[in-house]
Amino acid sequence: MPAVVKVSPVIKGYRAHKYAYDLIGTDPDSVIVSAAYDEYLLKNPDVVARPEIFEKVMREILNKPRDRSRSFSASSAGYCMRRQELAFLGQRQKPNLEPRGIRIFNNGTFVHLRWQIGLLSAGIIDDIEFLVTMPKLRARASLDGLGTAVGGRWGGADFGWEHKGRMSFSWAAQDRAGAPDVKTGKQVDMQMLLTGFDVWSVTNENKDTQEVSEFVIQRDESRIKDARNELVELNAAIDKQRLHPMLPECVKQNKTGEFFKCPFGGVGGACINSGSWPNRT
Repeated sequence: MPAVVKVSPVIKGYRAHKYAYDLIGTDPDSVIVSAAYDEYLLKNPDVVARPEIFEKVMREILNKPRDRSRSFSASSAGYCMRRQELAFLGQRQKPNLEPRGIRIFNNGTFVHLRWQIGLLSAGIIDDIEFLVTMPKLRARASLDGLGTAVGGRWGGADFGWEHKGRMSFSWAAQDRAGAPDVKTGKQVDMQMLLTGFDVWSVTNENKDTQEVSEFVIQRDESRIKDARNELVELNAAIDKQRLHPMLPECVKQNKTGEFFKCPFGGVGGACINSGSWPNRT
């Protein structure tokens, strides 16, 4: 497993204004999504969208969740290599038997839909859940949104958009750091590899207060190379039919951490039972 690296300093974080009606001290030219969206909300406080936008969103709601096996997904970038390989092979995951966990997941889905309806209505993004693939690396990503920046520092640039709902403590920590967490950085690196885009907007929304921070991430070729190398290594493991080893903490079956958080973890889970290669793939 590659060493964990800090988010590159070329990933610049731009603090969006704290509340929509308080524009003092804000530099809207430095962000792509949040300032323009707040201005739109001030003028359009009710949820009103054109029929074609609701039709587009309804198609996404009606779509069955895609089969994530036989591909490496950008949303899994940053997870341990073994976890990504087990997901590629379609190994059994632990069922979510807790209603609270299911409600959290469903809430995240509808928060994304709320933002997508708003940004499409405001003309800030052009499409949602846009699928990009790189067959030779068995890689794919579904983009929350994409568009062309209008005005400001990034005017004319094609950009991707990723939205994250954050708990208060993680939202505040990333806001202070001026950058998203390492895993989100790796996800964006892979999305940039697949799209060729040079700019990405990541919006963090505080789940408790609905405050928003936006981070504009600029392409860093050294990080794109790392993303490509990780995909090459993952594909080599699949072709050789030899999984990466378990994380040391998972070997020890620590009571906290990935051994119990991972969907393939836990006693009797696919990770511990697969050895160097699962019996069924």
